[in-house]
Amino acid sequence: LIGSVLLVTFSNVLNYKHKLQQTSPNNYTVTSLPSTIILLISVITKLFTSKPKKTKLTPLRYELNDQQIHKNHVGRYAKLCGFNDLPAGDCEVPLTYPQLLGFRMQLMLFLDSAFPFQAMGLVHIANRIKQFKKITTDMKVNVVVRCEDTLLVHPKGFCFDVICEIYSAANPKDLLWSSSSIYLCRKKHREDMSGQPQYESLIKDADSSDMKDVAEWKLKGDLGRRYASISEDYNPIHMSAVTAYFFGFSKGCIAHGLWTSARTMGLLQTTHNVSNKLTGNAHLELYVEFKLPIFLPSAVVLADKEDSDGGHTFQVVSAKNKTIPHMKGYFKAHKK
Repeated sequence: LIGSVLLVTFSNVLNYKHKLQQTSPNNYTVTSLPSTIILLISVITKLFTSKPKKTKLTPLRYELNDQQIHKNHVGRYAKLCGFNDLPAGDCEVPLTYPQLLGFRMQLMLFLDSAFPFQAMGLVHIANRIKQFKKITTDMKVNVVVRCEDTLLVHPKGFCFDVICEIYSAANPKDLLWSSSSIYLCRKKHREDMSGQPQYESLIKDADSSDMKDVAEWKLKGDLGRRYASISEDYNPIHMSAVTAYFFGFSKGCIAHGLWTSARTMGLLQTTHNVSNKLTGNAHLELYVEFKLPIFLPSAVVLADKEDSDGGHTFQVVSAKNKTIPHMKGYFKAHKK
């Protein structure tokens, strides 16, 4: 009896469905964001309570309106990721910052009963950001997090996109920023998948030629915890060697891939003023692929080259062995 009461009580604590308004099948408006701790506990609980599902992705959409951007939070992010110090008054947020605004809704999407995979164990293998207009610290924005039903075959399983879109709250049809996070769900293929749509890397080995080392970063063991305190991504693989060990990382905890991406953009912003390229009809694009994990503590090197179109191709490699890639990517400013 006591166990049943505790289970019911625990389930009620984790239940945040009252904070959702279903506008149509698999479409939800979030009236109030659940706490991160509730979502993280729910992710872990789902490991033990959900039944295996078919590998079929259902389109899902979560939306949160009138989210205020807080300058203090942006400032902490900018400092940790190496962007310029924020000036007095309202100012532009870094290119990579808006990704954080959708993090909790992304967890909600992963926890949706229609989502077929476990959040724990998903591997973030690539990320594409496009910024169409400047976002400033005095703005309120509408945030949409969604996925479609497209699955791509990967040698180690299946890949899918999670889309995050930032709209102006003052003009809800005005798309300011978007990202596509590509995740890998490790799964053995039980049949020939050669005729199905395949995941393909957009970064070729030849792209790394003629790069020059531009920075070396010595990363401390607490980097994952410091970034998590800002991003709210408290995945155990980033927290400590002990917690990472229980999730398959026997060498220690690893850095967040999105920190590595942001730190790269922080350097490009401070040395090449890349944010100034968002003018007129131009839009910015940042694309990265995450390769081997960065175990903490460690030292890594950023190599970069400026392309003929004014963009940048870069990679982050181990300082001890530069043949070990951690991240590869490019930055471009496109004109419409």
